[in-house]
Amino acid sequence: MGAISKQTLDITVFCLLSVLIASATSANQSSGKLFLHKRNERVYLMKDNARLLIMERDRWPGGFRRNAAIRLSGGYGITTPLHQESDRSQDPNPQIIIFKDRKPYGMIVLRQVLEQWLKDDHLWGGHQSANQTRYKHRSAGGVSGFIHDAVPLGQSVFALITWYALGPSARPVLAQHLARIRVQPQPVVVPLRQLLDVEAVWSMAFSMEPIPRLFTSGKRLLYYTKPGDPDWIAERKVSSLAELLEITPDGKTVGVYDFLSSNLPPIGRLEGRWLVLGESDGKTAQPFWIYDLRTKKISPLPGSWKGYSAENVYLSASGRRILMGKRWASSKDYKAYIVTVPEGRRVPLLPNPTGYPLYYLWQNMIVLYNVNKQGQPVGVSVYSASTGRRIRQLKLKEIGFVLGKQGRRC
Repeated sequence: MGAISKQTLDITVFCLLSVLIASATSANQSSGKLFLHKRNERVYLMKDNARLLIMERDRWPGGFRRNAAIRLSGGYGITTPLHQESDRSQDPNPQIIIFKDRKPYGMIVLRQVLEQWLKDDHLWGGHQSANQTRYKHRSAGGVSGFIHDAVPLGQSVFALITWYALGPSARPVLAQHLARIRVQPQPVVVPLRQLLDVEAVWSMAFSMEPIPRLFTSGKRLLYYTKPGDPDWIAERKVSSLAELLEITPDGKTVGVYDFLSSNLPPIGRLEGRWLVLGESDGKTAQPFWIYDLRTKKISPLPGSWKGYSAENVYLSASGRRILMGKRWASSKDYKAYIVTVPEGRRVPLLPNPTGYPLYYLWQNMIVLYNVNKQGQPVGVSVYSASTGRRIRQLKLKEIGFVLGKQGRRC
């Protein structure tokens, strides 16, 4: 064997050093770069150049975060306010932001949309219903709305707008519209059809989330309706069946795309293809099912999920992963899993978390609150969404952010 030349040795040493440096950098990015940062009464979880709002003043996550941008062709995109309880209490005037080539292009103020639509009695089910809504908006605390189920189709974004009264503590829902958001030639929200009116009030408790209703399958726009809804066709006159209606881009019903069990309402959609359906009582042996929008096939989520319920399922904004928990509280049989749809591959979170879900998936991580005995947030735990292992635990008091007994900042 010949002697190793100096050049070969230098190359070998350089390669080894490169591998070591890359490994150290990778490890540092996965854990060492995570930290809490306090700025202007807000607390962020930081990772490299990305940040996630954790706390705002004396509140849990504030009403200023937005849903991930919906991309359209031509470099356009829109974001809508993230719907949650704090949004409806703190932000009575939500806005739709339009981008072009990742730069601000326009803005639609939902309050202005409401005031324009209130001029048209037809949009509210007639003069009497419109008058009631106008009265509540101008004299009884006001009316606001939140945007949900936003889906792109062609050059537009279709979404549901649910209008609710600001005055009563229960935040009763007044009406719901299917709308089309266009970005060209000027940003505008076009009403397509009313889905719920004052006479058929969908009374929703203040903290409840509406079930997802609007989906796409290829170039089809689909709307989920269940028995008792004004839009339910009931062609088969079977009260146990819900319907996926196919509707045109101008809001007209084409017909029934498929039938689903009304006992399995949608929890959400993954990658534009799979609907996750689930029961809320957690008593059945198989509470979760997967519906393929392309093939119209439905199958149970693989594995045993007895004791789990739809209330403790959290879907990511992208990808095929969901977070499922059993009893989101401290208990010996408390478990949480990352589940990949549709195959049902599950990865447990280790060690078992005891906090509350904040965001399911952010930067390929799961972020959960850590809370004290009074239910107040004291920090966050960060888990890897790939392995389920806990990466870091971060405490609010380490950056001087502490809540008092009433949940107020000390």
